[in-house]
Amino acid sequence: MPAIVSLTAKGQLLHSPDRARFLAFAVKFIFSLETAPTEEPHGLLRHYSHVVSILNSVITSSTELEFSPGTIKLAFHLSTKLCQQLVDEGKADKALVATFQFISWAKVSAAKFISAYDRLRSNLGVAYHGSGQFAVAENITREVIRSQIHIMGEDDLETLHSLNNIGVYELEQGRFSLAERCHRKVLEMKLDRFGSRHLEVFLTFNNLALSLQSQKNLEEAEVYFVQALRGRKGQLSKLHPDVLVSMSNLGVLKQLQGRIQHSRQLHEVALEGRELVLGVTHPETLKSKGNLALILQCQGQYDQSAELLRGVCQAYKVGLGLSHPDTIKSLRNLALILHRQSKFAEAEVLAMEILDTLEETYGKGHCETFKTLQYLATVFHWQGRPEEALDTMASLYDMQKAMLESDHPDTINSRLYLAELEAELVATGQGSSIMISFVI
Repeated sequence: MPAIVSLTAKGQLLHSPDRARFLAFAVKFIFSLETAPTEEPHGLLRHYSHVVSILNSVITSSTELEFSPGTIKLAFHLSTKLCQQLVDEGKADKALVATFQFISWAKVSAAKFISAYDRLRSNLGVAYHGSGQFAVAENITREVIRSQIHIMGEDDLETLHSLNNIGVYELEQGRFSLAERCHRKVLEMKLDRFGSRHLEVFLTFNNLALSLQSQKNLEEAEVYFVQALRGRKGQLSKLHPDVLVSMSNLGVLKQLQGRIQHSRQLHEVALEGRELVLGVTHPETLKSKGNLALILQCQGQYDQSAELLRGVCQAYKVGLGLSHPDTIKSLRNLALILHRQSKFAEAEVLAMEILDTLEETYGKGHCETFKTLQYLATVFHWQGRPEEALDTMASLYDMQKAMLESDHPDTINSRLYLAELEAELVATGQGSSIMISFVI
């Protein structure tokens, strides 16, 4: 619809005494279309642009008090599906904006339709996860699951989905054993409810395997990854996103096991499928490219690996922003590849970019910056600049003592590296303006 026509129609709607009746009819009509039988993938909005337009008109042209409870519940359902689709498309930031607009509009109804509100907030948590805000996602989902247990019970499927999501968010924040506990609990309840051949069970197999892999329990992780992939292949098309997720995850595991060629085959198939289904700039596609780049590095193909990662980093910056964890991770991987090629100056530039971003996001002296500071010191050291390396490590050590305690493994490693740098300076007769004898 041309913009002038759209604006004219909206203006007439705003001044129409029957606008609420028209909008209520539109909500019911689009809901009936969305829930009609279809062979399309579950959860996909078939009338995306119309859903967006109708929800936007409802929010901007009326108040919730003008609609019946039934219409409000349908609007909650459409908003929940819209949030999920935007996340699936890799547009988590847009999902957050759209969902918050609806929640702000439906403040009174949120307290009346608690189950519908919980479903929407659960998807809001998924959107926060997609934007890299893992702690926020966890906090929202913990609020949701308390409500779901009270209203629907702990064995309700929506409650299990929320518990699964908490496990995912725990994993992202490095709390691997807690993530494993969540997924084992979900798996136990799903097996009891669905049996061992249900897609819901395969989803939990995959997530449990991720938590096991993070704890270096590769053999058990492989069992669950393989079961998830075989099960999904048996019930879904070979290009279904869930099949591609399983292939990608199994590829990462094979790399950790040192089975590089098998890993490369899995990543290449996953990448090809994701490019066809999701597009070349989707975050999942970029993740596959990043995985393939790491395999190329393992095979000594550093130039090809670096070239692939440069494209990934640029696409992440544009699509997710510089401070997103996936962007930071890709920049770190690129810096390490450049380091292996002895391109220390380029690696230093990337390390400084990462450090500036982390300090802007978390503040100076935050533990998120520690690994980058240590790597930066290493880059200085490899370039024959031990004084700068020593200065950087001394600052890092002071912060680690304050935040991690003196007997923390990272603090101890920094103390040992400081001693090594000081000994090197003394041996070359350079001395140092920083005395570190107190840390030995």
